[in-house]
Amino acid sequence: MPADPKPSYAFSSLRDRSRDILSVVVALLFGVGCGSLTAAAIYFVWIIFTARC
Repeated sequence: MPADPKPSYAFSSLRDRSRDILSVVVALLFGVGCGSLTAAAIYFVWIIFTARC
């Protein structure tokens, strides 16, 4: 049995929670950026190959 039976999330500070939220937001923005760059590259390749035919 643990010495402190209270859950660990009960004492998480506001700074820790804001850091966690910020890391999630940064990860989402990174994913959106990578997805848009990939979509733009595919669109560019599509335009190049369809213009030749």
